Amino acid sequence: IYDFHFLTNPLADNIKSIKDCVEYGFFERGGFDHYMDSGGFQLKQKTLKYKSNDKAKNISLNAQVDYADYGFCFDYQPSDPRNANRNQFLNDIKKTNEEVLLHLKLFKEKQTKCKIFPILHCPTDMVEETFPMLLDGISQEDRDKHLQGISYSRNYNTQNNFRHIEKMLAFKDGIVKEGLNPHIHILALFSLKFFVFLHLLKSFNPNFFKNVTLSFDASSICTQLNRWGSSVNDYKIITRQENPEDFNKWIDRLKDFIYRLDDTYEEFAFVKDEKNQVLFQPENITRKVPGTNSLEITQITMFFLICDFLEQALRMSEYVEHMKSNHTPYQLDLLKELAFIDNHKDFVKWFTMDKIQVFDLPKNHDFSYASNTLDSFFG
Repeated sequence: IYDFHFLTNPLADNIKSIKDCVEYGFFERGGFDHYMDSGGFQLKQKTLKYKSNDKAKNISLNAQVDYADYGFCFDYQPSDPRNANRNQFLNDIKKTNEEVLLHLKLFKEKQTKCKIFPILHCPTDMVEETFPMLLDGISQEDRDKHLQGISYSRNYNTQNNFRHIEKMLAFKDGIVKEGLNPHIHILALFSLKFFVFLHLLKSFNPNFFKNVTLSFDASSICTQLNRWGSSVNDYKIITRQENPEDFNKWIDRLKDFIYRLDDTYEEFAFVKDEKNQVLFQPENITRKVPGTNSLEITQITMFFLICDFLEQALRMSEYVEHMKSNHTPYQLDLLKELAFIDNHKDFVKWFTMDKIQVFDLPKNHDFSYASNTLDSFFG
């Protein structure tokens, strides 16, 4: 059902290790595509110790040139997506376009095999307007040869599965109109629940999103699931507070996986923050338990989380049937209609108030710039 590939980050990962993997043929012999992030998010969050952004960009782009199949551009987005206004998006898209042009210039000079994913940050109702802005100045020849497709963040009015499908359709329309390779990559989406919904629609119509490559990176696993106030089990969120029995079963699996920590794991690794959410902090273990290593524990835990994700992903057909059983016959009929919608315009016609009510979806939103749009009404 799935292809799994690798995502590295040249500003966070060891470039020598990446180089060794490439020279050893690890990616090629394993049949893995090698995606390489820019590291722009980490630079913005100031989690990387680089004195110069220009130096960091030079390291990142040249690493993509030398070692990657696909590279992501340096992108700009509003610092607070929930309060961003229209002008912020437009200004950031213009700055991102400049980065894509610089990216493209270097790639053409180096004649690399690596292709670029431009990244477009905006709400759904701005996609049609801003798509051409992001690609301004790029010829059709360069789009075919040097751009892999388009990428976007799961932020900005994709709060539920329906809105996410809508945004994917809006980007699909943009790809066709702008003559890009038919590949959509969604950044930092780690949601089995969404994948089950996508597979549900595909079960009704195998041609849903046919001829478009959809890819997702789950790098958010390192942050989203480190907040141990909840875990993912059977593609649903289980909170420790609401369902301590199931949550602790999941924790026991993790403790068995990291057997060397024994009972000290829960005692020292789980602490509460100022919002009373449980956090996993391996550095607490290293302070309290002799002979343990924070980095090693974190890596083992990430490996466990990925294994858990893969195990559950292999049960996708089971989860699809479970989701079907939780919908009424009328809801399933509506979802079958949705599965045969292949453009944004038809989605807007389909997604009327009765769908909001039938699926009990929120009607409100907090995007101040969209007060007179369809998004304002539908949430």
